[in-house]
Amino acid sequence: ILAIRYTQMADYKVRGETTLYIRQPEPLPEGISELTGITDDMLARGISLEEAVSELETLPCADTPFVFAGEDFAAGFLNAAFLRCGKTFDRPYLPTTEFSSEVFSPALALSSEAFPSIFLSVTPARIPAISSSEKPPK
Repeated sequence: ILAIRYTQMADYKVRGETTLYIRQPEPLPEGISELTGITDDMLARGISLEEAVSELETLPCADTPFVFAGEDFAAGFLNAAFLRCGKTFDRPYLPTTEFSSEVFSPALALSSEAFPSIFLSVTPARIPAISSSEKPPK
């Protein structure tokens, strides 16, 4: 994981935005900076994966769900990150793709500002070495 971005929202307003850049043990593979906009310099000033996981765990309102597009993608990377740190990803989450199809029209549901949430996005550098056959809880 290169970066974890989250936006805290409530009452149809953005309450805060944070990007956690994750230090990497080696330079980025060719083409990644052009694809993501993330540079080796940005990552060098970042934090460890353990620090990022700890920050996610300490976000206020533990029952407020994380919201993200692409359940298997984001939840899979978060689950792997937590496992690498010896922890369990057990925060409730709501993938917007599932929410869109079950509750609202896609245009409305993809605007996650409509409910208290923490919108989360994960930028992977490569496929994680650790994976789990368990699907994280919703």
